[in-house]
Amino acid sequence: EIMYHPPAPTAAEIAAGGSNFNNDYEFIELRNISPTLTLDLTEIRFTKGVDFDFKYSAITSLAPGAFVLVVKNSACFQARYGAGLPVAGVWDAEDNLSNSGEEIKLSYGAGTAIHHINPTGLERYDQPPWPTAPDGKGPSLTLIDPFSAPDHNMGSNWRASYVNNGSPGTVDNLVTI
Repeated sequence: EIMYHPPAPTAAEIAAGGSNFNNDYEFIELRNISPTLTLDLTEIRFTKGVDFDFKYSAITSLAPGAFVLVVKNSACFQARYGAGLPVAGVWDAEDNLSNSGEEIKLSYGAGTAIHHINPTGLERYDQPPWPTAPDGKGPSLTLIDPFSAPDHNMGSNWRASYVNNGSPGTVDNLVTI
């Protein structure tokens, strides 16, 4: 899940310690889709889009089905989503996710791509075939079927989250009553 263009903060979020800047509410979520294997994250890092190394983070392994989050600003994230979510840490302060598309690369070791979104730098994830609702309107980008291990670089494999502001640390389900 990628929250690249968060909606404006509410007065309550600002009062709870958040900021006035939308980009301070950005996050990237990873999920272990293995039903049996715990993943060692110590050689995993984001090398494009944002800079973050799991080796030095609060979370260095990921149990089957578990989530981990990397955030722009921990105080803002907590003001919007609450405490107790699996936040590994904060990416470099100078980094922001582009609101109009960029490369996002999750790498192993010295830069071997695990997932590479927009490797050519020519496609924008705020324009079709990518869903456009996550572009500042509330939802995040969420994989349609993460358990199929889809190509993360194809916009047709993504959708807008069902939950406004995304669903960090949980499954984004459409609930019907």
